[in-house]
Amino acid sequence: MEMLTDREEAREAGHVHYQGKICKRDHDGIRYVVSNICVICMKDATKKHYDKNPYVDRTPEQKQKIVEQTEKWRLTHLDDIAEYQKEYHNTYAKTEEGIAARRAASQRYEAKLKLIRNQNESNT
Repeated sequence: MEMLTDREEAREAGHVHYQGKICKRDHDGIRYVVSNICVICMKDATKKHYDKNPYVDRTPEQKQKIVEQTEKWRLTHLDDIAEYQKEYHNTYAKTEEGIAARRAASQRYEAKLKLIRNQNESNT
């Protein structure tokens, strides 16, 4: 597949990457369509983050503690969460972009379900 050089064309074609300007760190210019961020810079930043925060090595007890802390936070911030969801619904969710995003998510979900059903049928 040919690498497009225009971000909007790449977006319309459904591409994830496009050939943009060379970044400030002198990388090759391949960028993400959604965020316009250099792919290599993003990979470097992700690696640096995970080197500082090694999530993979957590024990089941540590994971359980995180789940409990998250639930505790959620329960103490129910009003804030409800307010955020209401604001989100009244703004972004009603825009064409929000509707298109929900429709795309729904289509991905339906495709995933269809794939699972087909796999289950072929296994029986």
